[in-house]
Amino acid sequence: MCSLVQPAAWTGVQRPAGGTCSRKPSPWAPCSAVQRPASDPASRCRPQGARPPPRTSLRRNAAAGAAASTSEAAAALVQEFSVQHELPCGRLTIRPAQPEDVGPASVLLTRAFAGSLQGVPLQDGRQYCEDSLRQPPNGVLLVARLHPEDASLLPPGQSSRLIATTGLSFCRSTREQFPTLQPPDEEAYLANMAVDAKLRRQGHARLMLAAAEALVAARGFSSIWLHARLADAAAQQLYLSSGYAVMEQDNALLTKLRGITPRALMRKQLQ
Repeated sequence: MCSLVQPAAWTGVQRPAGGTCSRKPSPWAPCSAVQRPASDPASRCRPQGARPPPRTSLRRNAAAGAAASTSEAAAALVQEFSVQHELPCGRLTIRPAQPEDVGPASVLLTRAFAGSLQGVPLQDGRQYCEDSLRQPPNGVLLVARLHPEDASLLPPGQSSRLIATTGLSFCRSTREQFPTLQPPDEEAYLANMAVDAKLRRQGHARLMLAAAEALVAARGFSSIWLHARLADAAAQQLYLSSGYAVMEQDNALLTKLRGITPRALMRKQLQ
């Protein structure tokens, strides 16, 4: 289980104001000086004395358009991501959280971290899940839904059960400012992995981890980072056996004095 991380999506981000560029007098002749056929698109010329847009503005507009196109493609890649597994207990689907997942996901996260120093009220867990819906392409909350063979595992009136979560952040704006062991701002970061207590030790966490890594690789990142609590030996073993390496580790005495949970910062290099 990862450390519970609150998203930073609701924090205002200050951006530098755009610069201005000086314009030189246009050498273009007035439109009336050039005769063109009415069918010629170029005949739709500027009004008398109008100046063409500066080249700097054209470059900015082109760059902004390319960035918007890239952002839209990244958002589509994240939102359309889906992995399915046929398991002995039923079919497991891993995909980005949807509005109908907010309730069960917030309950699962609240229960998973209830026994730690990072325990949060249910309302805070719900706020985190709701905020995650607006994060793509800069972040996403993946959820795993089980369509079980055993109907007794289903909540009343439901055809599937939400059994796991994993949060992914692809930039600094979608993660909190950590008190220690800050991962690189522009690297992928995994947090808030939790599995339903009734369905643990069945390989679901490993499947969630593999799905998260697949999405990170698809987004073009070469590595993924996470925090693991030093007291959670099972989680550390999961990550170590999955190819993660400890990069840094909190000093237990200092974290105790500061009242924070001691953790290890881990990284996996993706192929």
